Amino acid sequence: MTFKPNQHIREALEMARQLIILADQGDLDSEDDGCFVLYGIIRDCAYKIRALAEREREIHKKRGIWDTGESTGTPLQKLTINHRKEEKMGKSSEGMNKSSEVNRKLEWKCSKCGYLTSAEAPPEMCPFCKENCDFLNVTCYTPDCQCSGRDDRL
Repeated sequence: MTFKPNQHIREALEMARQLIILADQGDLDSEDDGCFVLYGIIRDCAYKIRALAEREREIHKKRGIWDTGESTGTPLQKLTINHRKEEKMGKSSEGMNKSSEVNRKLEWKCSKCGYLTSAEAPPEMCPFCKENCDFLNVTCYTPDCQCSGRDDRL
């Protein structure tokens, strides 16, 4: 039997994965600035959800209450199964090919020390303060703002 909080952590990790996929595919299909902002916010939230869920999973492992068995039949797992079936049938192949070509770097700011870095995903540990910090996506999503990619207001 699966410990309910562990099941919820697994579902949160899967939800974050699905949100990142949505943001990536949305960026590829967007035709206006408003959508780029929306997908940037979705991506930022997904990374925060993933970081918090991973942190909770590690706490559960240290306390010895993390079970290694996977829960079955959750709504998010069904979504993943359906997404994989669509990929195999070629329904999502266009979006998947595009996303593999895109290696867009985002601007990340450490929530503790303010360290800035450019990467596709935030680092697990801040290279400057050497702590496991939350990183804020400070990428500028307004193409006509003439900035170098970072929103200095954040």
